[in-house]
Amino acid sequence: MNNYFENQNHPEMIKLQAAQRELYSLVKKYLAYSFLFAVLVPTVASVLYLILSFFPNYTFPWLKTALTVYGFIMLFINNLLLNHISSIKKRAARIQEEFDTRLFAMEWNDVVAGKRPGPHEWIEPADKHLKKNGSAALTDWYLNYSIALPSSVMTLLCQSKNLGWDARLKKIISDFLSIILVINGIVLLILSIIINPPAANIFSLIALLAPVYQFYYRYVNENKKSVARADELREKVESQLDKITETGFFDEASLKRLSRNIQDQIFIYRSSGNPAPDRMHRYNRMRDEERYDRIFDTYSERMKLLEPLI
Repeated sequence: MNNYFENQNHPEMIKLQAAQRELYSLVKKYLAYSFLFAVLVPTVASVLYLILSFFPNYTFPWLKTALTVYGFIMLFINNLLLNHISSIKKRAARIQEEFDTRLFAMEWNDVVAGKRPGPHEWIEPADKHLKKNGSAALTDWYLNYSIALPSSVMTLLCQSKNLGWDARLKKIISDFLSIILVINGIVLLILSIIINPPAANIFSLIALLAPVYQFYYRYVNENKKSVARADELREKVESQLDKITETGFFDEASLKRLSRNIQDQIFIYRSSGNPAPDRMHRYNRMRDEERYDRIFDTYSERMKLLEPLI
């Protein structure tokens, strides 16, 4: 059987979870800044620009220049910010990988995940998070109670939870940003067809909206790719679990190889995708926990008499 329920709550494991939480909170804060200045401000400004285009007497001479300068400066700054966010995500993903490889008793794959994080990388953010928030939300990370299944099978169940946890939230955010992109496209279309403004005005608006398209490409494109891959992997894991359920047997060595390969893909999924806002997570957490408790209970009931192949 396995000791995942007890091991996930060891003090050092709690600190690893606290550290990755703190780093992902930093990612979310920076993403909020990026969204505000690279998406929201240009979108509102483009709508106002559209309205003012119907009233030429109220369009200030310096407006085109201001919009153009803001767009180009924000494009540069936002690129630096998004690159910084990517580096923090990879650091947080390595700490999550450290938690998982310890819990699942896996070897560290430095080819995929890079250098294994030492205490100097996670102690400071862990202490900072625990001082602010405590550890109550970090206990029982995968399991809310002990489940008597072989370790290799339990690993696959935990990995399926990893792959499905926030995929739905990422899809919602991506759809929301797609709507914003469409709104900006409509603004450009109206300006170019109905109002027929000078080329300089169109150029100013395109410069203003450049950070919006940059954010969309970096954020939504990364999310869509990571979610699509996560769905494929989750289906593969669930197919393997269903196969084990049907036959009543499993190949220990084969499952360990599969879990190691899946874990590499989970690291890529975490380091490439963008986390959902904390409020969305908190709002959906209880419902998602209950859903996975039911899933785990179902598989546990079906696999009571499992035997490894010899």
